[in-house]
Amino acid sequence: DRDVTGVQTCALPISLQLAATTRQRSQLLGRFKACIDSWPELFRTWDEQSLCVLGATDPLGRRVVRQIFFLTSHYWHCVMLIHVEGCDPAIETLKSDSDWEEHLSCVRGALEAAHSTLRAFFVLPRLLEGEAGSWWTMAHRAFAAAVSNPERQHGTVIT
Repeated sequence: DRDVTGVQTCALPISLQLAATTRQRSQLLGRFKACIDSWPELFRTWDEQSLCVLGATDPLGRRVVRQIFFLTSHYWHCVMLIHVEGCDPAIETLKSDSDWEEHLSCVRGALEAAHSTLRAFFVLPRLLEGEAGSWWTMAHRAFAAAVSNPERQHGTVIT
């Protein structure tokens, strides 16, 4: 999907299950991959040193640094949620090797996405000291709710 400006979007209403099947999950993850591939290179390939330089030398640099952190963390948070949804079946229902492989793939994907977004959590305080606390609180609450609430599925809204 594209918004009115032609930008790739992957938005779904929160009341819907993100991806009910492995195929749907794969397609949605493909859309997310296409979305991140469309971002400017700076938003995809940043490192702490380059952002420190950008934030210190460019008048708009702090704003760009904030945008990179918010976009990165929210993007990978969404990817993590898609993978976490694939981890929903109870362990005792995993009968075949392919069931286990799919489950482990979802666990691995969720952990890798969580690692990518947590990267921003640990860099942000060093670059934007005064702003990190409120951002941490908001994002941490969303993570905690997403991965610890067994009622997360099928229309339950977390507040």
